[in-house]
Amino acid sequence: MKTIYAGLPFYDYLVKQEKSRSHSKIPFYCGPDALPPFQFCHDIIDVPALYNFYLMACDGSVVLDITSYFTASIVELSTVYYMLYDGSALSTSLPYGTYYLQFEDDSGQILYSEHFAVVDIDSGNWIKIQCSNTKDLGDILYATGDFEEVYYLNTQLNYPANEIVEIGEEKDGEFITEKLVTKYMYRISDYISRALHRCLIRLTQHDSITITDEVGNTYTPDVGNVQITSEWPHFDVCHVVIQFNDGENTAFVWTYDKANMD
Repeated sequence: MKTIYAGLPFYDYLVKQEKSRSHSKIPFYCGPDALPPFQFCHDIIDVPALYNFYLMACDGSVVLDITSYFTASIVELSTVYYMLYDGSALSTSLPYGTYYLQFEDDSGQILYSEHFAVVDIDSGNWIKIQCSNTKDLGDILYATGDFEEVYYLNTQLNYPANEIVEIGEEKDGEFITEKLVTKYMYRISDYISRALHRCLIRLTQHDSITITDEVGNTYTPDVGNVQITSEWPHFDVCHVVIQFNDGENTAFVWTYDKANMD
């Protein structure tokens, strides 16, 4: 079994969860109407005919059998198969609380997801990040599985950044500016687990990203215009800063003769 860090990770042993391994108390987040999207990978010989997904309490007790709440798809490749859930709406809402998913199939295989908290995403400060790619990216089946990642961060837009780019030439010791580009950059700052960090560091490689801030504004960064920096104030807690532009709405261009002011 291979853990795919795209959406909610799954593991073949319970001890691999962040809560067990590093005592991280920071879960993934979702609303009551949809689980965090996920995909996991296993050997082709183990393609299940029957399987169940259980909503598990943090103490390991079964809360609900949610197999019928959603539809997962199976993609068979040459040597492995993928189980995918695209984050579509559940048929029945989940109760609020912190849980993990337990997957069991007819071969006796048992897998465990990372912990996630079901919260009211319509209340408080939540930033939503959606990302996908027109082609499969490494071990993530975006095109093959019609997959999109969705993350909720319990934070709000941080202070912005700006950059000025001057284009021109130096004449007689004086720099003559022929073109000025001012750039406005947005920032998100949050504390996350190591598991979520492994997912988000790939964000800049995606060609489709939509970020929705805490008041409902949406931003669509240009490809390659998302920067992520990380620092670790504690062993199991990451402080991540995501800096991004808003596509064509970000840069303001000025030229000396004003021929092509934007």
